[in-house]
Amino acid sequence: MIVGVIGSGSIGPDLAYGFLSAVAKTPNARVYLVDIKQEALDAGVARIHGYLKKGLSRGKISPKAAEAIGKALVPTLDIKDLADCEYVLEAASEDLPVKRAILGQLESVVTDSCLIGFATSGLPRAQIAAEAKHPNRCFVNHPFFPAWRSLPIEVVSPSGQPELEERMLSTLRTLGKVPIATADVECFAADDIFCNYISEAARIVEEGVATPAQVDAIVNDAIGGGGPLNVMDATRGNLLTVHCQELMQNAATGSDWFQAPAILSKQGNTPWHDRKNPGDRSYDDDLGKTVLDRMLAVLLGRTYFVVDGDICEATDLNWMTRTALGFTRGLLEVAHDLGAERVFELCDRYAAKNPGFEIPKSIADRNLVEFRANVKVERNGDIGTLRVFRPEVK
Repeated sequence: MIVGVIGSGSIGPDLAYGFLSAVAKTPNARVYLVDIKQEALDAGVARIHGYLKKGLSRGKISPKAAEAIGKALVPTLDIKDLADCEYVLEAASEDLPVKRAILGQLESVVTDSCLIGFATSGLPRAQIAAEAKHPNRCFVNHPFFPAWRSLPIEVVSPSGQPELEERMLSTLRTLGKVPIATADVECFAADDIFCNYISEAARIVEEGVATPAQVDAIVNDAIGGGGPLNVMDATRGNLLTVHCQELMQNAATGSDWFQAPAILSKQGNTPWHDRKNPGDRSYDDDLGKTVLDRMLAVLLGRTYFVVDGDICEATDLNWMTRTALGFTRGLLEVAHDLGAERVFELCDRYAAKNPGFEIPKSIADRNLVEFRANVKVERNGDIGTLRVFRPEVK
């Protein structure tokens, strides 16, 4: 397989390393890593070599596998080197005009059969592909941190193209990913939930209700995930969250509630936590309840917005909130454990204080969607097939 990754910045090298790990053992496999700046390309290659060195030292990969990965990696400054690629993933920018410009260059290079993906946290596929020569081969492929080993990847496909969609899904599986289908809406499924979760954590800090250390401790103690602001420090994601909030605020389903708290922009790339002086993580029961109730209201409200709106299938979404967002249990499982009445109480109380926050119908009706966490039902006419869904288990 011959694939390309465009962008050797924050995520491109990680994606390239993940793809290399999946395909380097096959004959004549190549993974191109493209950037327009030599220093960025050099840094990306160095990161990949660092992963290889660490994997070798820990016995995670064999010397033979490391050698194959090194040989299959092709760093380049020339997009024309992607001419023979079967699949190219653009991961250079979250800026729509930049993505469209790259797509224009790419379509002049690759064959008509080459599949093209766009790594984006929130830009709809229809907007990115609006000026494409062959829009039906363009997909959103939204990966998660850390991109080299995180299994889920959200996929937005063109409508009415089942053969192209199956090719893309098969390609991503070959590259070591678990594709999850989502609708073509702003921020798709996981980042709708995640970015609003981050924004609520930032609001709590901005209002002086709790410190970053307390917010992270309260959330992590209850549902895992390491704490929202710890994740922001790991990903440097404050400004990307602001971007996603703007997309959701301006969407057809948006409202002023989605406006990002000012503290996210002010924080920028500055860490929320000082590792040398981490701060007091202790909290009493009252503070724990105040913070957790708000965080759960946002998490569960947006989770059921996604499910009720058919943005993502319930079993897929539950798995993705556990594996991609890192919670101990999937959020639909969390909701079912709490019960419909308690979920409604949390969301209703939050909505009363936060105009524009939508209570999804299933929560308002106290009728949470039924789902099976580890089983999928596939239907073909009158025949139904039950399939165990635990893709993280090899």
